[in-house]
Amino acid sequence: MDQQQNQIISLIAVFWALGIGILIGASMGEKALVLHQLAFIEELKGEIMHYKEEINNQFASFSRLQEELLLWESLEEKYLNSLLIENKLQDVVIKVIALEGIGTGLENFLIDSGSAYQIFVYTEASREVPFFIQEDIEIYILSGPGNPDEYLTAVLENIQQQGMLIIRVTEDLDEEIALNVTGDNLSFPTVNRIEKFYNKVKLLELIQEHLRNVGGW
Repeated sequence: MDQQQNQIISLIAVFWALGIGILIGASMGEKALVLHQLAFIEELKGEIMHYKEEINNQFASFSRLQEELLLWESLEEKYLNSLLIENKLQDVVIKVIALEGIGTGLENFLIDSGSAYQIFVYTEASREVPFFIQEDIEIYILSGPGNPDEYLTAVLENIQQQGMLIIRVTEDLDEEIALNVTGDNLSFPTVNRIEKFYNKVKLLELIQEHLRNVGGW
């Protein structure tokens, strides 16, 4: 679509050039040149109308596809949530470290999956008190935008060294990333746009795989 818009802009520039040519030709009395340029302008007008129609058709098609996608996503969650997510993590304790609160997408996942989750909201004041790590918790979720500061990074490295799973969860991101690295020795899987149903399934699979590996299941 951007290419077509550029073509239209180029055609408009040609119009300006031809218009100047017509004015010059008319002042010099060159009738044949003026008539030729007028005919060419009419041809260019037809091309512009054609490009405009194509752009409008593509925009209409894009809007319809977006509506269909939203419909399928709503049906997907409505009919598959009970089959794939509901109560799949019953009694599994998950600790959420929230950088700026917890989003509705993640909270809905935790509730639907039946997990026994805890939420710890990390702020600057958190650096003044010992950050507690519970030995009975295997799963940690880092939620919220931005990256951990130096202190929290050190804490997360400590958690990871103990063999616990850390998953970064984000919501409403325009650009998705496959892996988040916040320190030289710290990397963990990331699930972007957790409000999408298929990403909730992805998060569930990561947790289940870890629990199987540590013998929790």
